[in-house]
Amino acid sequence: MWAYAALAQLAQEPAPTQVALARAMRYDKNRLISLLDQLQAEGLIVREPDPADRRNLRIRLTPAGQQRHAAVRAQIDLMETRLLEGLSGKDQHILRTSLARLAQVEEA
Repeated sequence: MWAYAALAQLAQEPAPTQVALARAMRYDKNRLISLLDQLQAEGLIVREPDPADRRNLRIRLTPAGQQRHAAVRAQIDLMETRLLEGLSGKDQHILRTSLARLAQVEEA
């Protein structure tokens, strides 16, 4: 799950630092290092020194990381479609809207 969360966040935008990525994911920055090591070993991300401050590492998806994210996202979309197919379009909209609101409450 956390590997997907990292890929999803990085698919939105590269992270300027590992700490920024941890914050965006709401994930423990100390545990993030081993997760990033795993993703890098799989060739899904790269960590590059920031030219403005070489102590910081910028993180971005590789083409393989973009492909993995897209494939997993497609599987999630298919699963959601199957799960919600018994609901009307209106009920699906209400459910998705309610879930988005709950996620915003969690962020606050």
